[in-house]
Amino acid sequence: MGIGRIPETTLMTFSQTQFLSELTDVHSGREIPSSTRAYFQQRLRNRLFNFLTEKFDASKKKGLNQAMLARRIGRTPEVINRWLGIPSNLTIDSVSDLLLGLSSEELELGSFSPITQKKHNYSHFEDLLSSAKAPVQTSAGTQAPLLVKGSGSADVRVLESLS
Repeated sequence: MGIGRIPETTLMTFSQTQFLSELTDVHSGREIPSSTRAYFQQRLRNRLFNFLTEKFDASKKKGLNQAMLARRIGRTPEVINRWLGIPSNLTIDSVSDLLLGLSSEELELGSFSPITQKKHNYSHFEDLLSSAKAPVQTSAGTQAPLLVKGSGSADVRVLESLS
């Protein structure tokens, strides 16, 4: 048994480049591995789930609850609870019904290639330090930078003190 080996375990190196290289040769006709397809399917389910639950949370603040939503779109409260409880394989019709019932909206589609995105496998600590604003006074009387964190088109300001 060599150093770093665990009995009955295969050690694998995984890189974002290797993972995405399976997607680059679009016109070869090579099959994309089922594990890669499953990864992107779950990723889309998670994104859609987060999108819908954010819409539901906004609607709850205006007084909508799951029972009311169920009545609006002709479903049972149990179905709504299931749809908003865990990422699932919703149909396009279900997504349309939820958006109409939640916010009288329809989905506008867009897509991007994960191949052309920046790599995210690095520490963001240096980015945080470089984005620090002028120091502010903390409750202990020391100075700490004010960090601003952006979120999409809306700029969400988050105050964090660095010790």
